[in-house]
Amino acid sequence: MRGAPPQVLQLLPLAKASFVAQSYFAPCIPFLVDRPCLSRKGKYYMKLPSCAFHNQYVACGSYRGDRTKFVSDMNIQKKSDNFDRQNQSLRSQQAREAQQMWDCRFAEFPWPEEPDRKLVELAGELSPGTCVDLGCGPGRNAIWLASRGWAVTGVDASSVGLDQAQSRAREIGVSLITVNQDILAYSPDEPVDLVVVANIHLVEPARTEFFTLCAQMLKSQGHLFVTGHHLKDLGRTGPPDSDKLYTIERIQDSVAGITEIVEIIELAELVKEPGPDGYSETDVYLWARRQ
Repeated sequence: MRGAPPQVLQLLPLAKASFVAQSYFAPCIPFLVDRPCLSRKGKYYMKLPSCAFHNQYVACGSYRGDRTKFVSDMNIQKKSDNFDRQNQSLRSQQAREAQQMWDCRFAEFPWPEEPDRKLVELAGELSPGTCVDLGCGPGRNAIWLASRGWAVTGVDASSVGLDQAQSRAREIGVSLITVNQDILAYSPDEPVDLVVVANIHLVEPARTEFFTLCAQMLKSQGHLFVTGHHLKDLGRTGPPDSDKLYTIERIQDSVAGITEIVEIIELAELVKEPGPDGYSETDVYLWARRQ
């Protein structure tokens, strides 16, 4: 078969397709993924690369899905690669848009400087260690932790927010490492003792994927702190998309897949002090520990 001239290789019956795939055409398999399949009388036929068999065709199965395995596997891989590239491109575009939006917001509006009250209460009981603050912005939580002796890395897509964080850190005399990067793509070089996620609101399944990423950053016995705006505050504070806001049930669902590696210590609502209009905002917070 290896010495057969091209004219001998006509449309091969399906029974021989597997043999051909494994022997005669093996050197050409890397090229086949880009070759279209043609249908003739209910069969799939693949046009081989011209460098191999001069426009010959190989039967690849019926419409019922019994294509030769190597063809099927390569076609699936090609579709998967195309989807991954498209998904990566979409995420990159969304990250750029988010960066521009937050750059504008941090530049135009004064941002709170006080750390989250619940973080102060919970992390204040821990011995200082290494910490990653994801989406730190101007650094209100990161700077407080650094002032308590933590080695903090603040990660944010907004260079404006990070510049403000570094400026404030210098003013009060603390050291802060900042990383200008999409928080969904960040990974620390080494596991850390504490991961802080404050007011990062994502829709599912991105929220579950993000919490899983956060848990994987932790050392054994390391802690995860998450806080965000409650659904009941829709229209008053937080994102205008109701699917992004928190409830206890939503956070439970989002961390359900990582309960084997993290233990939920506290998951509750936190009612804040009334604002100038007399309205009390509500947050949902999570305090968990890696096992």
